[in-house]
Formats: sequence, structure tokens, C-alpha cells
Amino acid sequence: MGDRARRHWHGAWGMLRRLDIGMSSYLAIPVASPATRCLHSRMTTLTTSALEEKLNDLCAAIVADEEVASARQQAEAFLADESAVSLYRRLMQTQQELHQKQHSGEKITDPEINAFSLLRDQAEANPLIQSFTEAQETLQGIATLVNGFVTKTLEKGRIPTQEEVFGSQGGSCGSGCGCH
Repeated sequence: MGDRARRHWHGAWGMLRRLDIGMSSYLAIPVASPATRCLHSRMTTLTTSALEEKLNDLCAAIVADEEVASARQQAEAFLADESAVSLYRRLMQTQQELHQKQHSGEKITDPEINAFSLLRDQAEANPLIQSFTEAQETLQGIATLVNGFVTKTLEKGRIPTQEEVFGSQGGSCGSGCGCH
């Protein structure tokens, strides 16, 4: 991936992590903050090396996973297509503007709704955007799974069961979500 594409990748992912167009979940993976890096520097060498080794193993397993590789390829194909990215950005920007307008108590006009609906229909008909939203869902699901288990492990002081992490729904987000 070239420098321009890499900047495009990171810029688009940053934007997509902040906005949700209602077609899929957005990718919201936490980035190491200065506080996290400071905490990391305070950990003992023994703990750090043991945890880092296991984290590296986990990351290697994630990278080697075919579903993850496929999702990344889908995302990269989308991000390489300027017209698909432009349409997606316009849709997300329009949605954000309408949301802010509605949130501030302003009335959304019929022409604004129609323009948004047209953009949404175009995005839903675009196979690259659809593949990208599927990739987002896949990657977000993996991030949620990992985050859920790590959080519960820290909370409980032991390896949690799936039911403890996801409740009685066993990893599902409940009925009506369309994921099962």
C-alpha cells in the first residue's frame, strides 16, 4: 500500500470510527492513549514480557485469521475506490448534519430527507460499500469479543465464561438486531 493510500486508509478509518450511518456498526477500536502508554511503562519487566508475549500471540492469531484477512481486503478495496469513499463520506456527512439539526430542535425538511434517502439508496446499492460495511461488522465483532473477555478477566480475576461476557444471549446482541 502506497503512502497516499495509507494516509487515505488511516484518515477514512478515523472518520468511520466516529460516525455511524445506520447501515452497520462503525469500527471503534481504542487506540493507546498517553495514559495507557504511561501505565505500560510502570508495569514490571516480568509482567510486561509475559503479557506482551501473549498479546503478540493473540495479535498473530488475529492477523492469521482468514475472516480478518478477508475483511481487511474488503476494506482496502473500498478505500481504493475514490467514488465509493466519496459517496460514503457524503452520506455520513449528510447524516451527521441531519442528526445535529434534529438534535438542536430544527425541523428536517422533505427535500433534506429525500436527498439523504437518495444517498443512502446509492450507498446500499454499491457493492464496495456493502463489502466495507460487512468488513466493519466483522472487525468490530472481533474487537468486541476480545475487549469483552479482557474486561471481564480483569473484573473477575479469572477467565470468564462466554455467558459471563455476553450474558444469557451467548454473544448475540438479542432479537431484532439481524445478526442471527
